[in-house]
Amino acid sequence: MIWFKAFNSLKERYIASETHHAQEKVATEARHAKEMAAIKAHHAQEMAAIKAHHAQEMAAKEAHHAQEMAAVRTEYGLDVVKPPPPLFYLKGSH
Repeated sequence: MIWFKAFNSLKERYIASETHHAQEKVATEARHAKEMAAIKAHHAQEMAAIKAHHAQEMAAKEAHHAQEMAAVRTEYGLDVVKPPPPLFYLKGSH
C-alpha cells in the first residue's frame, strides 16, 4: 500500500508539472504573439513614413523637372502657341 501512495504522489506531481508547463507554454506563446504584433505594427508605421517621404521627394523632383522643361521651352520659343499653317490656298481667295 505504501508503494501505491508513493506512486500516486509521484503521478500527481507529474500531472502538476505537466499542467504548469502547459500554462507556461500558453503564456509564452501569447507573449510572443503580442510582441510580434507590436513589431509588425511598428514596421507598418516605418514603411508608411518611408513611402510618404519617397512620395514627397518624387513630387519635388517632378515639380523641379517641370520647371526646367518650362524654362527650356521658353528659351527656345516652344511655349508660344502659333496658329497652324493653312493646309491649302484656294486660287483667288487671297
